[in-house]
Amino acid sequence: MSKYRTTGHDVLQPVKTKPDVKPGRLPENRIPVVDHKGRMRAHVGHKIGAAGVSRFVRDPKLGKHEGKTAWIGSGPSAEQKQQIRKRAALVRQARGSTA
Repeated sequence: MSKYRTTGHDVLQPVKTKPDVKPGRLPENRIPVVDHKGRMRAHVGHKIGAAGVSRFVRDPKLGKHEGKTAWIGSGPSAEQKQQIRKRAALVRQARGSTA
């Protein structure tokens, strides 16, 4: 005889659990957010727009990545690359490095 009751008006029904998703894997109902180098930065639901995805990548556009719909970000522009190089040079100079 079982120790606990399994029938009756006050007995809770079993709860279905979500399937386990391993770290680094994408759940079935999510859309990946991919940067300009093809690295997955996040995953979002199907209702989010470009404004919400712009938190993760620059200038997102919907496209295909590995055969699946994905938000794909663009890389830095020539101006932004120049600013990055200039900032790195200033940091090296302030640090006293000659490299």
